[in-house]
Amino acid sequence: ASDVYKRQIYISLGYAITDRLLVALGRSNSADNVELQARYGIAHQGGVDGWPIGVSVQTSFNFVTQEIPNTARFAGERFKATGQLSLTHQVGDRTGLAVVPGVLFNPAEDVDGEPVLITIGLGGRYRFTRQLSVIGEWAPIVSGFTRTRTFGNDIRFDTWGGGLEIATAGHVFQIVVTNSVGLTSDQYLRGGDMDLFEGKMRLGFNIFRVLSW
Repeated sequence: ASDVYKRQIYISLGYAITDRLLVALGRSNSADNVELQARYGIAHQGGVDGWPIGVSVQTSFNFVTQEIPNTARFAGERFKATGQLSLTHQVGDRTGLAVVPGVLFNPAEDVDGEPVLITIGLGGRYRFTRQLSVIGEWAPIVSGFTRTRTFGNDIRFDTWGGGLEIATAGHVFQIVVTNSVGLTSDQYLRGGDMDLFEGKMRLGFNIFRVLSW
């Protein structure tokens, strides 16, 4: 099957070094992308200091390992970096909102000299019950957009996604639809290839497992 139609899979394992700091290493078969992530929680809404919002920062370093014509294995254009600031607010017992400004350095490995890409991610969750929620996100690009291609697909739209989230003991399941062709931070920040107004979207399924001892 063509790469355009193959299943995109991302597997990641994270470890909480402290109550505030999480590091994770993952890999996606989308461009054979290896991703090292770190997330640090600065403040929780409420808490001992009475913050009105939750604040955290996240960064990722990505290495595109797939074969690129006329590009050395460890060429600089294969390496990318992202940074995101998460601002979250819980409204009552059921609704959560998020604003997530983000930056992406070296957005496209096949384009030279493109500017830094800047996004303003918007997200929300509404919880129907303790186990069932509806979720959604949209990451409009506000600066530095460069039209590129992934698996031959034209990346020309802001990334969006939404679906259902089901929480069970120790697991979280998400069934989502999205226009993104990539799964790593550097891929979904730079946009998607499908137009919602043409009725085009992808179906995705995420599983999160929390281990503690």
